[in-house]
Amino acid sequence: MFKKPLTILWIITGLAVVLLLAFTLTLRTRAKTQNAAGFTGVISGVNSAVYLYEQPNTSSHIITVLDLGVSVFVSETDSSGNSQWYYVNTKEVTGWLPASRVSRNPP
Repeated sequence: MFKKPLTILWIITGLAVVLLLAFTLTLRTRAKTQNAAGFTGVISGVNSAVYLYEQPNTSSHIITVLDLGVSVFVSETDSSGNSQWYYVNTKEVTGWLPASRVSRNPP
């Protein structure tokens, strides 16, 4: 007699848990992205050629080459592909570069 209402209640509870988990993960991802942007860093790495791209991918048009040690302001992040990208502003140009090429701690 009470079996059907209990089954329906468990289904509703399960759906609520899944929705809350999805919402929590979405908020966490947004918070990580917002915290990652809005800082000043410097171009770093072992190679001297750091390409600045129009879009956050290596098949995009190269705007310029940045030297090691150049100060950049990270204003946006993008992690839609397999890697993290930063949209940076220098004194002269703006564009995208791999996040791995920006150090928060100057050498």
